[in-house]
Amino acid sequence: MFESTDRASLKDGSRQSSADRTEASFDGRTNRLRELVQSGNVQFQTAGQRGRAENARFEPAGNVLAIGGSASVEDARRRVEAARIILRLKENSIIANEGVIVSASNSEHPFSIRAARAQGRLGAMSYIGNVQFSRGDFRMSADRIQVSGQEQRQRFLAEGSIQSSWGKLRGTSQRAVYDMATDSVLLSGNAQVRDEQNRAFRGARLEINSNGVRVLNTKEP
Repeated sequence: MFESTDRASLKDGSRQSSADRTEASFDGRTNRLRELVQSGNVQFQTAGQRGRAENARFEPAGNVLAIGGSASVEDARRRVEAARIILRLKENSIIANEGVIVSASNSEHPFSIRAARAQGRLGAMSYIGNVQFSRGDFRMSADRIQVSGQEQRQRFLAEGSIQSSWGKLRGTSQRAVYDMATDSVLLSGNAQVRDEQNRAFRGARLEINSNGVRVLNTKEP
């Protein structure tokens, strides 16, 4: 057992961390780390990620790092903030709960997502609970959003009580797909869009972008 009430820094392979208080337990037979608990201005870095929190717990057996208290983690593509975050380092996956804020600022047009919960890995993330998405002049709220793809080829599938806006356009639907490559969103399921003159556009599928709204067809695909 190792315990320090002074600020300490530890390094284990590609992972390193520092905190105001540190407790570490080791296997008595192999002397390998079994659990690391840190609190107070925790800062850490892994292969490709870095973050901070008020408390952290690392379990080498599952290669799991759990952080809490104004927790944040970031890599070259995104930053995740939440009350509690679990990182599965071997799988390169994440689970974030309570006040989740995800921002991507490495692209020409950065975006942000707010939600109650987020989980998945880069290229396949799910956001659940009062999800708010924004990019440029486009805004969308939904019960859940599933993100697939990477960089400029990302697609955002929203479902459940969707409200969207693009400039002075306002839309509602049960399903929406925002395509980052085309910078447009396709609404379906009782889709309706109103323009600045309060004119209503209705159809099975409506497309909106910076140029306006377009009715694609009158039948569900």
